[in-house]
Amino acid sequence: MRGILGSPAWVWNKRLPQISCWSFLSYSTLDGALFFGYEANPKGFLLATPEKAVLDTLYFYLRGKKFYFNIFGDIHYGSLDKDTFFEYLARYRNPKFRTFAERCFYGKF
Repeated sequence: MRGILGSPAWVWNKRLPQISCWSFLSYSTLDGALFFGYEANPKGFLLATPEKAVLDTLYFYLRGKKFYFNIFGDIHYGSLDKDTFFEYLARYRNPKFRTFAERCFYGKF
């Protein structure tokens, strides 16, 4: 996430078989409408932009996923591009999630 948080994350838009080779590796799926905000690295792998990575983290957090870090204190929201964050956030249809993400961005937990 380029300085936002030192955590690798992988997101697919298709169902994958259960992976249980490392305790720190997990996978999650997104609806196809939410599969945006990724850039190809030099080797061709798609990596989430910092803003999308944070939004995906908040999205999965609201759905019960546990993380080894504190989403309220360990993510440096001030390092994100505000315009990109809110442009991406507008693409999420769930008003509860949009309010939650906006409050996190502004530190109003």
